[in-house]
Amino acid sequence: MIQWNETDKEIIFILKEAFFTKKLRPLNSDEHLRFFFIRSFFYLSLFSLATRILLWGFGAIVTAKESAFFMLPVSIFFTILFLHINNKSKNPSVIAMVLTWASLQISLYV
Repeated sequence: MIQWNETDKEIIFILKEAFFTKKLRPLNSDEHLRFFFIRSFFYLSLFSLATRILLWGFGAIVTAKESAFFMLPVSIFFTILFLHINNKSKNPSVIAMVLTWASLQISLYV
């Protein structure tokens, strides 16, 4: 079992706060606006990946330009997410390193 240190617990708390805060009012505070953008790009990324998978499933040929177009929301989502985590967190952690690596792999090779 993985032993979480304090920084990892802090990042998990930041992620829970960003994704599970209820009753967002983006115009009331900067914090809520940040949560709104994180969630919006997360859903846009899921839609983009689902569209790409459907095109692949139907046998459509996806060009490099189209692939870059589909991966752009994923890249923007992870950029905003990591900026938010680094803004809130006090120390670097294993979770941030793994999330950064995973996002780069998804953005580069999918």
